[in-house]
Amino acid sequence: GVYGLSNELLDTPWPKLQRVRRGFEAWLAGPQPGSPAALFELLNDRTQAADDGALPRSGSGLPQDWDRILSAPFVLHPQYGTRCSSVVLLEPGGRLYFAERRFDPRGEPAGETEFQLNPGEWP
Repeated sequence: GVYGLSNELLDTPWPKLQRVRRGFEAWLAGPQPGSPAALFELLNDRTQAADDGALPRSGSGLPQDWDRILSAPFVLHPQYGTRCSSVVLLEPGGRLYFAERRFDPRGEPAGETEFQLNPGEWP
């Protein structure tokens, strides 16, 4: 199965988590190996909830406008937001792929790290 994790318990049904999970499931169902770039596109989704009824309450104690800000997979705010997105893939043959994209407070790219490890090169 496919599980999703946001800043809450495993598989908490946040709309942003469900949207990204559906995209990931579609990526898995596509031609393999799929492009990791498509996964970064899912993580870079800055679409906020369309209406207040679609906003889950985060329980953070913050005003509801913060729940709107937090409703996007990629949170864009100068004081709090997404600063990196990571993709980790384990291929059937045991090769591990890792990529991370970093962002500044404006959501602009600030660097990227990528590497691959073959079986036996990682614990």
